[in-house]
Amino acid sequence: DRGRVNTPTTNQFVGLENPCRQGKCEKFTGTLNEAETARYPPSGSIFVKHSVLEGFLVGPASADFDLELFKWDPKSKNWLRETASTAFNSNEVIFYPAMEGEYSWAISAASGSGEYTFWSTSGCGDSVDCARNDNSSGVALHSSAFVLVLCSLVSLLFT
Repeated sequence: DRGRVNTPTTNQFVGLENPCRQGKCEKFTGTLNEAETARYPPSGSIFVKHSVLEGFLVGPASADFDLELFKWDPKSKNWLRETASTAFNSNEVIFYPAMEGEYSWAISAASGSGEYTFWSTSGCGDSVDCARNDNSSGVALHSSAFVLVLCSLVSLLFT
């Protein structure tokens, strides 16, 4: 795993509209039962040229929810796990220096159930160079970013 995985010890992101360091996050909420998985974006994936993807998950204190980032492998025609945050609680954080490709987030309930909140820069906000691929309608929404700023963020994250 090339990504930095951090596990918050408290629900420090609850109530925040934008916990992402590099720009505007998209915020999603949902409910999972034990052994269920939710994918984000819900109906597709995101194409990223080069960016730091950020994912923040806050779930119920009585459950163990995990956060994973997958990348599409056109050779094997499968989604391959790039990195994961799998602490024994429901608060997970991932910062991932993504190379060009198609990505998707997964939230899984390893044990327990309940409501969660998930924020991600991979929703094609202002500072992520990507396109969201909506598999249900074939629509791609494009957004550009300054590569220099993203490279600076990557270097800050890993120094």
